[in-house]
Amino acid sequence: MRKLILYILLTLSLLTGLFGLSHIAKAQSCSGISKEDCNKLISETEQKLANTRDQKKTLSSQIEFMDTQIYLTELRIQDAERKIAQTADEIENLKGRIVTLNSSLDHISKLLLEKIIEGYKRREVPLFSIFIDPDNASTMFNRLKYAKVAEENDRKLAFQVQQAKLNFEQQKNLREEKQKELAELEAALENQKSALDAQKAQKQELLVTTQNDETKFQ
Repeated sequence: MRKLILYILLTLSLLTGLFGLSHIAKAQSCSGISKEDCNKLISETEQKLANTRDQKKTLSSQIEFMDTQIYLTELRIQDAERKIAQTADEIENLKGRIVTLNSSLDHISKLLLEKIIEGYKRREVPLFSIFIDPDNASTMFNRLKYAKVAEENDRKLAFQVQQAKLNFEQQKNLREEKQKELAELEAALENQKSALDAQKAQKQELLVTTQNDETKFQ
């Protein structure tokens, strides 16, 4: 008979634990809501946890505290998972930009090299040839005019190369920062999951130890 009573009490304690978890499951989550709403929900739950901690230590208040703590950890896990997914998307987008910028840089650099080679190949009519053959004057002035335009275009092209290099390096640095951020988020997520497992185990241990009896808890 004694064993039967203990079995019934143990079953009731387990059901109480499951009810608490079910209540948490029905609560609002960070999944499907905005970042701002998630942060607000986490902040509200942190405040509730602080209020629950200050209550008189009864079995029911301790269970409520544990349920709130578990719920808060679950929210933080959901928030971390959202941040990880967002950061992973940003890294993938940066990868695409870097490939595009690298291709653009190669193309512009090739054009600039061709322009430099073309500049070396240009031969201007010597100034003294104007006096020897005045007909060369028109040709010389046209070449000088073309050379000035070509030089300006070369300067613009060189500037584009520098900008492309700068953008390329900036995107590479940003991707490295995002990859570090992703690694930190993933490590934090694993810590939160470990904390959640520990919190659930502590609650279960409390329920089994007290057998849902306030006297035993005290």
